Amino acid sequence: MKSYMFTILLAVILTGCAHRHAHFVRDGLLRYGIADQAFLDVWGTPDRVGVFSNDKETVSANWGSGGGSLFKGQSSFVKWTYEKIGIELYFTRNCLAGWKTDRTVSELKSFAKPNGVNELSK
Repeated sequence: MKSYMFTILLAVILTGCAHRHAHFVRDGLLRYGIADQAFLDVWGTPDRVGVFSNDKETVSANWGSGGGSLFKGQSSFVKWTYEKIGIELYFTRNCLAGWKTDRTVSELKSFAKPNGVNELSK
């Protein structure tokens, strides 16, 4: 019973995080750590998806109230391309790690619909 409740709680928290991040995408504001689900909610499915690893060794450290972690090695990224919007998004662990676009904030904002998925994905 406890594991069932934990699973439900985790699903609610993750869904809430994605919806909380969706307002950044709707406003055209990109920042590191936005959940990939937020882009799916606002812009729909990307036109192309790819996975790649960088050839350089990286080191990253994370910490929190419960402890920390250290990663050393090659990083892999998921690249989403929205051709109609003119943007490439790079994710690691389902969070935005980088992007490439010539669009301004107001131009990115114009691609989002306030009430859900953009028509670009239809």
